[in-house]
Amino acid sequence: MQDVRLDLSTAVVERSAPPGIEILVLGAEHERGTYETAIEADADIPSATPIHTGTFEQWQERHLSGRVLRDLSFVALADGHVVGYAILGRHSEDTA
Repeated sequence: MQDVRLDLSTAVVERSAPPGIEILVLGAEHERGTYETAIEADADIPSATPIHTGTFEQWQERHLSGRVLRDLSFVALADGHVVGYAILGRHSEDTA
C-alpha cells in the first residue's frame, strides 16, 4: 500500500496499458477475481506477521465498502482474468 498525493486539477492523464492488458473500473462482476488476486498479492507483501486476506466476505467488507470510490478503483485484466487492481478510498471530504 502506498499513500500518494495528486492534485487532479493540474494532472495530465495519458491512459495506457501494456499489450494484452485491459484496464476497467472495478465492478461487481470483477470482485471475486480481485479477491483471488489479493490472496496471491497479500502473500507477497513484506510484513513482520503474515497478512491474512480472510474470506471473500471479510475482504469485501474491508476493501469495497465504506469510503471506497468505485469509479476511481480499477482492475487489470489479461484474457478476462484479474491480474492486478487498485482501490481508492476517500480519506476526507477533499482527499482520497
